[in-house]
Amino acid sequence: MKSNLPIRDMRKFLIAAAVCLAAALFAGTGARAAAVLTDWDFSKGAQGWTGNGYLRLDKPSPDGVRITSIGVNPLMRSPLLHYPAGQYVRVTFRLKTEAGAQGAIYLGKEYNERERTKFAAPDGEWREYSYFLLSPGADARFWISPMAGAGRGMIAWVRVTSATPITPPEVSKPARTKTPAQKTIRVSAGEVEFVHYGRSWDDFAVIVGG
Repeated sequence: MKSNLPIRDMRKFLIAAAVCLAAALFAGTGARAAAVLTDWDFSKGAQGWTGNGYLRLDKPSPDGVRITSIGVNPLMRSPLLHYPAGQYVRVTFRLKTEAGAQGAIYLGKEYNERERTKFAAPDGEWREYSYFLLSPGADARFWISPMAGAGRGMIAWVRVTSATPITPPEVSKPARTKTPAQKTIRVSAGEVEFVHYGRSWDDFAVIVGG
């Protein structure tokens, strides 16, 4: 059975088929790449995080820990961490500030303003921020500057997951499909022809120029 479709419709069909194949190939590896390394839920308290002389962490609430800044250079720092040197991690946190302006995050043994990653902190809005940061090795900390000046805010949680590169699955070279005795479905547009042989959902071929 053979039918002709406009080139635009043919392209949509081929793109949909490619997306389905990609999802099937990489679904398993993507799940393995998101292992949780550290998870702080501030509704349970500060859990080892401390503020410097310009920032205070108040008592926890169901929404998280309230932050009070008196300005200059407010910072909160995590407990000591021991991620392998040279490994990227993904840090995600939920924060809102009443002071607005901007904040910053850094992963290292001491806070480094030159290498910090800045982020916008809209006034009074809950936001989730996510960044990939390189670990310098043992005895490092996360340093978060939630706002640029004096004001109040709240942080709900901080979560760290691995960012190990996803290794593509090993696949064998596809063999040329043998023409079956049963009927096939053919859809063509110009020199491109999509042929489905009907034995299983992935039993098809895309033929260009005959």
